[in-house]
Amino acid sequence: MKKRYLLLITITLIISTNPAFADKVSPQNISTQKEAWSLEYLKNNFSELYQKNYDKFFDTYYVYEKQASDCISPQKTADFLDLARYIKGNAEVAEVFGEFSDRLIMSNPTCYLESAILLNEEALSALVRFYLSTPLTYEGQKGVPQTLEKYKDNPKYHRVMELYYQKKP
Repeated sequence: MKKRYLLLITITLIISTNPAFADKVSPQNISTQKEAWSLEYLKNNFSELYQKNYDKFFDTYYVYEKQASDCISPQKTADFLDLARYIKGNAEVAEVFGEFSDRLIMSNPTCYLESAILLNEEALSALVRFYLSTPLTYEGQKGVPQTLEKYKDNPKYHRVMELYYQKKP
């Protein structure tokens, strides 16, 4: 009996912590776990998770925001910036994401831009249109244009700058 119980616990831990199984777990089943959902799971189930498990949604969001802020790698930050295309009218998440975007572009523009150039066209367009072109914070309204002005002639960031100067109101 004790061996079965230990086996069951072991299997449960393996499944619950293995990213390969993350997309197969429903929000109802995972809501009692302390670990964050995978970022891909959050993206693929964005609206449903926000509505059904608000606290866990933001716990997960902030785990990945912190990783993106730390700029450990441009790809990890790009994976988080990709959220811009999933927000679609969710004012609360748009505000939180907008504040993050303003902070990161002004505090670490190289990280932001290196990550932005890794995005696909849809994600980059959403990021520029909804966040870079219309900064959310008071500081961002002045700081973002000043920051981007310094990088506008850098050919490496041409895709970002072209969209930014096209979409600027």
